[in-house]
Amino acid sequence: MTNYPIAEVFRSIQGEGFHAGKPVVFIRFSGCNLIPPCTWCDTDHSLKETLNANQIYDRVDGLLQKGDMVVLTGGEPFLHDLEDVLDRLTCGDGARWVDVRVAVETNGTLYETQTAKTKALIDWMTVSPKQGYLLVAKEAIRNASEIKVVYGDYDPAKLEPFIAPRLFEESLCYIQPCSEDFQPALEYVMRHPEWKLSIQLQKVLNIR
Repeated sequence: MTNYPIAEVFRSIQGEGFHAGKPVVFIRFSGCNLIPPCTWCDTDHSLKETLNANQIYDRVDGLLQKGDMVVLTGGEPFLHDLEDVLDRLTCGDGARWVDVRVAVETNGTLYETQTAKTKALIDWMTVSPKQGYLLVAKEAIRNASEIKVVYGDYDPAKLEPFIAPRLFEESLCYIQPCSEDFQPALEYVMRHPEWKLSIQLQKVLNIR
């Protein structure tokens, strides 16, 4: 059974994108493959412990409430073979696990390294492509459930040729400020209404 480097497992609300405001259990994986790291990244994804899929399931099960979503985040979750942990999480036991959806948040660059089974077990994939990595992330972008661009990293127009039209049609493409200065991102969305504004609720509410 695969062992996974974990930064933290905790329950909070989803602060960004389509599911903003929804209670979720986060599994934060340690490590990111982007070097140098994004200058605006303030996420602590340093290694705190190593857990196998059963241990992760037990940790999540101790936090999960009926109706919660489970979110694999990072760092970069696709640095790791997620098949074991996704297989365990999607076979959850008990009433609290009925209809639990499992999401992954990724920069998209390592999506192609995952198995077909892993991809099939993901209910929702948030792709946040980064400057200089659009071509290598194109498969993930095309298969994304939603797109989130940190405004200021690059011009979002560069990304548009890779995005499936359905995401724009269903308003699932988000511009997110890279700081508490919302104005530049707001102005971009007002000029480009095919995008939606997403602010980080966790920062506004001062929660994890």
